[in-house]
Amino acid sequence: MPMPRKGYTFIIICYIIAAFILPNLLTPLFSNFFRFKPQTVALLIDFFSYWMLTIIIIVLMRRPLIREFKKLKLKKYLSPKVLAGLLLGFILLFLGSVAVRIFLPGASHDSVNQQAVRTLVNIYPIPLFFVTVFYGPLVEEIVFRFILMNTLKTSNWIKILTSGILFGLIHVIGTDQLSFVVFYGIIGIIYAYIYDLTKNIWLVISIHALQNFIAFAGSFLVDWIHYFWLYYLLF
Repeated sequence: MPMPRKGYTFIIICYIIAAFILPNLLTPLFSNFFRFKPQTVALLIDFFSYWMLTIIIIVLMRRPLIREFKKLKLKKYLSPKVLAGLLLGFILLFLGSVAVRIFLPGASHDSVNQQAVRTLVNIYPIPLFFVTVFYGPLVEEIVFRFILMNTLKTSNWIKILTSGILFGLIHVIGTDQLSFVVFYGIIGIIYAYIYDLTKNIWLVISIHALQNFIAFAGSFLVDWIHYFWLYYLLF
């Protein structure tokens, strides 16, 4: 039995509160009055708000989530079309990154998200790991793929493009890095294409989580390697 539309609306409202309203309200408060660093406050807000969102989603959407989890078979879903979509997506990501560097030479090469991960990975690795690898992928894929694409009454490609563009926009709202709309938009389109092809949200959550884990581990290893070489040179 499909979930009532009001349940989707409630989840989207909770997502907007957790992703935009709470950070904008609480980050200045805790930074100014309690002298916490803004990035630390933002991470703690994300950790608790996304944790609550995950619980809300699991409670309200437990039936479709269980149903799609039972249908998850990697051999079945990792078809040539899905793999081709992933390959094409990574090629587009590379070309988009090159285009940004050529046409916007003054733009930062790292998004705000990437900068935050590199800053916090050695300070608060456990909360950052859960937000990046578990809570974030599940919440974002439920909102931008499952709910959005199953609610829109239009063609599949319009759904895919809308999902991707909105996914790109939410990652740059409140920043001056509009060029990263292209980067995150392409990622969103890849995820939307795979969901449209397989109709299994757990596959997309897994791919999103894997990509975030690679980014998290890469940031952690880069810092560790820098420390190792510094230690070697000094001692």
